[in-house]
Amino acid sequence: MLLSACATLRQGPVEADPLRLAPRTLDSQGRIGRLTYQGALVLSGGTARFGGFSALHVDADGEGVIAISDRGAVLRGRLRHDAEGRLAGFAVDRLDPLPGADGKPVRGEWSDAESLAPLPDGRFAVGFEHRARIGLYDSGFAPPQAELPLPEGIEVEPNQGLETMATLADGRLLLVVEADGTPDPTLHQAWLGGAAGWDRLSYRAEAGFKPVDATRLPDGDILVLERRDPILLTMGGRIVRLRADDIRPGAVLAGEELARLNGPDLGENFEGIAAWRDADGATRIAIISDNNFLVLLRTVLAEFTLDPG
Repeated sequence: MLLSACATLRQGPVEADPLRLAPRTLDSQGRIGRLTYQGALVLSGGTARFGGFSALHVDADGEGVIAISDRGAVLRGRLRHDAEGRLAGFAVDRLDPLPGADGKPVRGEWSDAESLAPLPDGRFAVGFEHRARIGLYDSGFAPPQAELPLPEGIEVEPNQGLETMATLADGRLLLVVEADGTPDPTLHQAWLGGAAGWDRLSYRAEAGFKPVDATRLPDGDILVLERRDPILLTMGGRIVRLRADDIRPGAVLAGEELARLNGPDLGENFEGIAAWRDADGATRIAIISDNNFLVLLRTVLAEFTLDPG
């Protein structure tokens, strides 16, 4: 049985309640596509800063969690699993404002953090959308001492910019913007590189979907989380796998769909994804939704294992 976790912030408790799935959300073997469901929690907090999570990182041990809010907050906590390895709770350690280079909390249009990628040297790259930039933070998220130069052309519409970022096995970053391509709305601008420069490529989403986050699998492949254009308040999305060998300058990336996130329970505004290998050698995937700080939307943290193959 899923358990509830609670941790206290300065402004109130954060609760993690089990998400009860509607009948037929999963198949007879507890799967969605090629993912086996391992539980989900609805997170809620008594602070105005809790919510809006748009990027997710889980440590290699499968416990430590970092989530970045699009209002400039850093959530750090720990996943809890039961004896069968299912997601059982979430303990919050800290919820802090994300600092800018001046040491002050980022605010307003400067606070729109949408992507997060761990770097080989232990730092994190944080991508911001409205005021496009990539800040380099240490593991404690002290004020960033440097920024990566941006690729030319990434400064698209303020709310359609840098949403997706992942670190390849060789340390290069893959960036994808949310804005639709012209004349083909399924094509999205993408770049590959880092401090030494950037190479252009493209990412092809399914019609009606947009890329919103990415993460590297233990084998070096990349998972992309796509969000479906909203229908009323129902969004949902799909999870796509890109083969590492296909990610090269000039390529048009079109991955293999692993699962669709639909229905009243998993039709959330999922915007963050993370992956790791557990103690049994299984690949685990976690996703988190952005509630846009709206009462009618939820912050859902869900976990799956990826079927082999």
